[in-house]
Amino acid sequence: MSFIDSANPTEDEIIKWAYDKDSDVPDEDWEIILSAQDKDDLLLKLASDPQCPKSDVFLCSLYILIFDAFRSKFEFHTREKVSRLLDKAEKIENEKVFRWVKRSRDIIANPPPYLDYEKWCIWGWINEDKKIFGPD
Repeated sequence: MSFIDSANPTEDEIIKWAYDKDSDVPDEDWEIILSAQDKDDLLLKLASDPQCPKSDVFLCSLYILIFDAFRSKFEFHTREKVSRLLDKAEKIENEKVFRWVKRSRDIIANPPPYLDYEKWCIWGWINEDKKIFGPD
């Protein structure tokens, strides 16, 4: 799977990559790139699709999106944008997405002094959940 510009992927390129179980990430910062693309609905759709072999990559991008919103005091991603995304995500029946929504709402309601970068941006919550709940 190749991209015209992996730093600015199209929705079609993202979708093709998402369902190609044999393709590698096109960039070492892929999850960060995806979180900054303003394709939140697509990230949520792919993160919650049990048929998507790379759903955890998109879930990681959603965690990064929340981390960036919180860290930037909701300048990078506005409270309205985050709230809309979390409201939409709450309607999806997917345990991994449910835990992301809960954690996200918890830090918004009760802001901690800092967020653990590894938990929010380097697969920490996703890997921790796999230890507790098992793989998909």
